[in-house]
Amino acid sequence: MSSGRSAPPLRLEPGPDPAPGRLGLAVRAAAALALLLALPPAAAAVSALAALGLEGLLARGRPRVRRALWRSDGGWSLWLAAEGDPLEARLVRWQPLGPWTALEWRTEGAGRVTALWTRRALGAHAHRRLRQRLHLSSQEKRRHHNRLKGILAKELKHR
Repeated sequence: MSSGRSAPPLRLEPGPDPAPGRLGLAVRAAAALALLLALPPAAAAVSALAALGLEGLLARGRPRVRRALWRSDGGWSLWLAAEGDPLEARLVRWQPLGPWTALEWRTEGAGRVTALWTRRALGAHAHRRLRQRLHLSSQEKRRHHNRLKGILAKELKHR
C-alpha cells in the first residue's frame, strides 16, 4: 500500500503496553468461568490449564515487531529482534480497532507478521501519523483502482 505522493519515512518503535495483555487475560478469565459452570470441577480445571498452556506456547511462536520503518517509497522494513538486519515487508492489511491499530505484513523470511499497537505503545504523535498515512494510502489505492477500471471500460468499449 503506497501512495503516489512522497512522504517522509515513518519510524515506529513500540514500547511496552499492558492493554493487549489485559484484554487477553479478560478473555481467558471469561473462558475459564464458562468452563467451570459447564463442566464437572476436575474436567473444568484440566481444560482451563490446558487452554492457558496452549495459548502461552502459541504466543511464544509469534514474532514481535520491535521496530518498523515505513519508507518514502511505500515499502516497509521490520525488525523482529532487538539486534540484526531488517526484513523487507509488504503491508497487506490494516484495521483500526478502537484504540488499537492492527497491521499485517508479508515478509520473505518470516512469512506473515502481525502487530497490534496502541497509542500508548507508539506515542500519541507516531500513532496519529501512522493512522493518517494508512488512511491516505487506502484512499490513493481506491483512486488508482477506479482509474484502472475506467481505462479498462474504455478499452472494452472500443473493441
